[in-house]
Amino acid sequence: MKIITISGIDGSGKSTQLSLLKEYLENSGYNTVSFHAVSFSLVNNIINERKNKKNNKIKKELKEHPDQGTLFEQPAKAVTSGNFFTILARKIILLIDLLRFKLFLKKLKKARVDYLLSDRYFYDQIINILYLSYKNSILREITHPQGKKIDIKLCPLLKLANKLIPQPTNSFFIDVPPEVALKRDRDIEQGKEYLVIKRVLYKKFLNQWNIKLIDGDNPPEVVQEKIQKVIKNHKS
Repeated sequence: MKIITISGIDGSGKSTQLSLLKEYLENSGYNTVSFHAVSFSLVNNIINERKNKKNNKIKKELKEHPDQGTLFEQPAKAVTSGNFFTILARKIILLIDLLRFKLFLKKLKKARVDYLLSDRYFYDQIINILYLSYKNSILREITHPQGKKIDIKLCPLLKLANKLIPQPTNSFFIDVPPEVALKRDRDIEQGKEYLVIKRVLYKKFLNQWNIKLIDGDNPPEVVQEKIQKVIKNHKS
Protein backbone atom coordinates (compact mmCIF):
# COMPACT_ATOMS: atom_id res chain seq x y z
CA MET A 1 0.00 0.00 0.00
CA LYS A 2 1.23 3.47 -0.91
CA ILE A 3 0.78 6.58 1.21
CA ILE A 4 0.34 9.95 -0.49
CA THR A 5 0.25 13.03 1.75
CA ILE A 6 -0.61 16.64 0.95
CA SER A 7 0.19 19.45 3.37
CA GLY A 8 0.03 23.22 3.31
CA ILE A 9 -1.26 26.21 5.20
CA ASP A 10 -5.02 26.68 5.51
CA GLY A 11 -6.49 27.81 2.22
CA SER A 12 -3.74 26.30 0.09
CA GLY A 13 -6.07 23.88 -1.72
CA LYS A 14 -5.12 20.58 -0.06
CA SER A 15 -8.62 19.14 0.02
CA THR A 16 -9.26 20.07 -3.61
CA GLN A 17 -6.06 18.38 -4.76
CA LEU A 18 -6.76 15.24 -2.74
CA SER A 19 -10.24 15.02 -4.22
CA LEU A 20 -8.85 15.35 -7.75
CA LEU A 21 -6.12 12.79 -7.01
CA LYS A 22 -8.63 10.33 -5.55
CA GLU A 23 -10.78 10.63 -8.67
CA TYR A 24 -7.75 10.10 -10.92
CA LEU A 25 -6.49 7.01 -9.05
CA GLU A 26 -9.92 5.39 -8.78
CA ASN A 27 -10.54 5.97 -12.48
CA SER A 28 -7.22 4.18 -13.04
CA GLY A 29 -8.55 1.15 -11.16
CA TYR A 30 -6.94 1.66 -7.75
CA ASN A 31 -8.63 1.17 -4.40
CA THR A 32 -8.14 4.33 -2.33
CA VAL A 33 -8.94 5.46 1.21
CA SER A 34 -9.05 9.08 2.33
CA PHE A 35 -7.44 10.00 5.64
CA HIS A 36 -7.35 13.23 7.63
CA ALA A 37 -4.51 13.37 10.15
CA VAL A 38 -6.07 16.15 12.24
CA SER A 39 -9.45 14.41 12.53
CA PHE A 40 -7.67 11.15 13.44
CA SER A 41 -5.74 12.75 16.30
CA LEU A 42 -6.87 12.32 19.88
CA VAL A 43 -6.21 16.05 20.36
CA ASN A 44 -8.97 16.83 17.88
CA ASN A 45 -11.33 14.41 19.62
CA ILE A 46 -10.69 16.12 22.96
CA ILE A 47 -11.27 19.59 21.47
CA ASN A 48 -14.51 18.45 19.81
CA GLU A 49 -15.73 16.90 23.04
CA ARG A 50 -15.15 20.18 24.88
CA LYS A 51 -16.88 22.11 22.09
CA ASN A 52 -19.91 19.81 22.23
CA LYS A 53 -20.17 20.23 26.00
CA LYS A 54 -20.02 24.01 25.58
CA ASN A 55 -22.69 23.96 22.87
CA ASN A 56 -24.94 21.73 24.97
CA LYS A 57 -24.53 24.12 27.90
CA ILE A 58 -25.52 27.08 25.69
CA LYS A 59 -28.61 25.21 24.45
CA LYS A 60 -29.62 24.39 28.02
CA GLU A 61 -29.17 28.01 29.14
CA LEU A 62 -31.27 29.25 26.21
CA LYS A 63 -34.11 26.93 27.16
CA GLU A 64 -33.96 28.01 30.80
CA HIS A 65 -33.46 31.72 30.04
CA PRO A 66 -34.90 32.54 26.61
CA ASP A 67 -34.83 36.26 27.42
CA GLN A 68 -31.04 36.25 27.03
CA GLY A 69 -31.51 36.72 23.30
CA THR A 70 -29.88 34.84 20.46
CA LEU A 71 -26.57 33.14 21.14
CA PHE A 72 -24.64 31.96 18.12
CA GLU A 73 -22.79 28.72 18.53
CA GLN A 74 -19.27 29.21 17.24
CA PRO A 75 -16.87 26.38 16.43
CA ALA A 76 -13.86 26.11 18.71
CA LYS A 77 -11.04 28.26 17.43
CA ALA A 78 -7.78 26.62 16.42
CA VAL A 79 -5.29 26.38 19.26
CA THR A 80 -2.71 29.13 18.78
CA SER A 81 -1.13 29.19 22.23
CA GLY A 82 -0.17 26.71 24.91
CA ASN A 83 1.85 26.38 28.09
CA PHE A 84 4.53 23.80 28.87
CA PHE A 85 2.07 21.17 30.03
CA THR A 86 -0.33 21.47 27.06
CA ILE A 87 2.60 21.27 24.65
CA LEU A 88 3.97 18.23 26.51
CA ALA A 89 0.53 16.61 26.38
CA ARG A 90 0.41 17.13 22.59
CA LYS A 91 3.79 15.44 22.19
CA ILE A 92 2.65 12.41 24.19
CA ILE A 93 -0.66 12.23 22.30
CA LEU A 94 1.28 12.35 19.01
CA LEU A 95 3.17 9.22 20.04
CA ILE A 96 -0.12 7.52 20.93
CA ASP A 97 -1.60 8.60 17.58
CA LEU A 98 1.31 7.02 15.73
CA LEU A 99 0.74 3.68 17.48
CA ARG A 100 -2.96 3.90 16.61
CA PHE A 101 -2.08 4.73 13.02
CA LYS A 102 0.13 1.67 12.64
CA LEU A 103 -2.79 -0.52 13.70
CA PHE A 104 -4.97 1.35 11.22
CA LEU A 105 -2.47 0.68 8.43
CA LYS A 106 -2.56 -3.05 9.17
CA LYS A 107 -6.34 -3.07 8.69
CA LEU A 108 -6.01 -1.23 5.38
CA LYS A 109 -3.41 -3.68 4.11
CA LYS A 110 -5.68 -6.59 4.99
CA ALA A 111 -8.44 -4.85 3.04
CA ARG A 112 -6.06 -4.64 0.05
CA VAL A 113 -6.14 -0.85 -0.17
CA ASP A 114 -3.78 0.45 -2.87
CA TYR A 115 -3.48 4.10 -1.81
CA LEU A 116 -3.99 5.96 1.45
CA LEU A 117 -4.53 9.63 0.58
CA SER A 118 -3.81 11.82 3.58
CA ASP A 119 -5.02 15.39 4.07
CA ARG A 120 -2.13 16.63 6.21
CA TYR A 121 0.04 14.05 7.96
CA PHE A 122 1.85 13.52 11.23
CA TYR A 123 4.53 15.94 10.09
CA ASP A 124 1.81 18.57 10.36
CA GLN A 125 1.25 17.66 14.00
CA ILE A 126 4.95 18.23 14.63
CA ILE A 127 4.66 21.60 12.88
CA ASN A 128 1.68 22.49 15.10
CA ILE A 129 3.67 21.68 18.22
CA LEU A 130 6.66 23.66 16.98
CA TYR A 131 4.34 26.57 16.26
CA LEU A 132 3.23 26.66 19.89
CA SER A 133 6.85 26.45 21.04
CA TYR A 134 8.54 28.87 18.63
CA LYS A 135 5.91 31.27 17.28
CA ASN A 136 7.20 34.33 19.17
CA SER A 137 10.80 33.66 18.18
CA ILE A 138 9.86 33.16 14.52
CA LEU A 139 7.77 36.32 14.52
CA ARG A 140 10.78 38.28 15.82
CA GLU A 141 12.94 36.70 13.12
CA ILE A 142 10.44 37.75 10.45
CA THR A 143 10.02 41.30 11.71
CA HIS A 144 13.74 41.78 12.40
CA PRO A 145 15.48 39.83 9.60
CA GLN A 146 18.88 41.33 10.48
CA GLY A 147 18.82 39.81 13.94
CA LYS A 148 20.04 36.42 15.14
CA LYS A 149 18.54 33.47 13.27
CA ILE A 150 16.79 30.95 15.47
CA ASP A 151 17.76 27.30 15.36
CA ILE A 152 14.63 25.16 15.49
CA LYS A 153 15.33 21.65 16.70
CA LEU A 154 13.19 18.68 17.57
CA CYS A 155 13.13 17.79 21.26
CA PRO A 156 13.70 14.11 22.27
CA LEU A 157 9.97 13.29 22.22
CA LEU A 158 9.52 14.82 18.77
CA LYS A 159 12.63 13.05 17.52
CA LEU A 160 11.12 9.78 18.67
CA ALA A 161 7.83 10.65 16.97
CA ASN A 162 9.72 11.55 13.81
CA LYS A 163 11.31 8.09 13.74
CA LEU A 164 7.97 6.39 14.27
CA ILE A 165 6.18 8.16 11.41
CA PRO A 166 5.62 5.71 8.54
CA GLN A 167 7.48 7.04 5.50
CA PRO A 168 5.01 8.17 2.81
CA THR A 169 5.51 7.11 -0.79
CA ASN A 170 5.07 10.71 -1.89
CA SER A 171 4.61 13.86 0.17
CA PHE A 172 3.61 17.25 -1.20
CA PHE A 173 3.49 20.74 0.24
CA ILE A 174 1.11 23.04 -1.64
CA ASP A 175 2.80 26.41 -1.26
CA VAL A 176 0.77 29.62 -1.46
CA PRO A 177 1.49 33.03 0.08
CA PRO A 178 -0.72 33.77 3.10
CA GLU A 179 -2.19 36.74 1.21
CA VAL A 180 -3.46 34.35 -1.48
CA ALA A 181 -4.86 31.92 1.05
CA LEU A 182 -6.78 34.70 2.81
CA LYS A 183 -8.32 35.87 -0.48
CA ARG A 184 -9.79 32.46 -1.26
CA ASP A 185 -13.38 31.56 -0.50
CA ARG A 186 -13.09 30.57 3.13
CA ASP A 187 -12.87 32.12 6.55
CA ILE A 188 -9.44 31.48 8.04
CA GLU A 189 -10.01 32.41 11.66
CA GLN A 190 -6.39 32.42 12.79
CA GLY A 191 -5.31 35.34 10.61
CA LYS A 192 -2.29 36.19 8.50
CA GLU A 193 0.33 36.03 11.26
CA TYR A 194 -0.57 32.42 12.02
CA LEU A 195 -0.28 31.44 8.35
CA VAL A 196 3.06 33.24 7.92
CA ILE A 197 4.65 31.46 10.89
CA LYS A 198 3.31 28.04 9.89
CA ARG A 199 4.62 28.51 6.35
CA VAL A 200 8.09 29.39 7.69
CA LEU A 201 8.10 26.26 9.86
CA TYR A 202 7.03 23.98 7.01
CA LYS A 203 9.78 25.25 4.75
CA LYS A 204 12.43 24.60 7.38
CA PHE A 205 11.60 20.87 7.34
CA LEU A 206 10.67 20.12 3.72
CA ASN A 207 14.08 18.68 2.82
CA GLN A 208 14.41 16.71 6.04
CA TRP A 209 11.04 15.05 5.45
CA ASN A 210 11.54 14.65 1.70
CA ILE A 211 8.44 16.70 0.91
CA LYS A 212 8.00 17.97 -2.64
CA LEU A 213 7.10 21.68 -2.82
CA ILE A 214 4.38 22.46 -5.37
CA ASP A 215 3.48 26.02 -6.35
CA GLY A 216 -0.17 26.29 -5.35
CA ASP A 217 -0.65 29.76 -6.80
CA ASN A 218 -1.76 28.16 -10.07
CA PRO A 219 -5.09 26.83 -11.37
CA PRO A 220 -6.12 23.59 -9.57
CA GLU A 221 -5.76 21.48 -12.74
CA VAL A 222 -2.15 22.69 -13.19
CA VAL A 223 -1.29 21.83 -9.60
CA GLN A 224 -2.91 18.41 -9.99
CA GLU A 225 -0.98 17.73 -13.17
CA LYS A 226 2.30 18.33 -11.32
CA ILE A 227 1.26 16.01 -8.49
CA GLN A 228 0.24 13.24 -10.87
CA LYS A 229 3.51 13.60 -12.77
CA VAL A 230 5.56 13.04 -9.60
CA ILE A 231 3.48 9.98 -8.70
CA LYS A 232 3.78 8.53 -12.22
CA ASN A 233 7.55 9.03 -12.20
CA HIS A 234 7.77 7.29 -8.84
CA LYS A 235 5.88 4.29 -10.22
CA SER A 236 8.32 3.92 -13.10
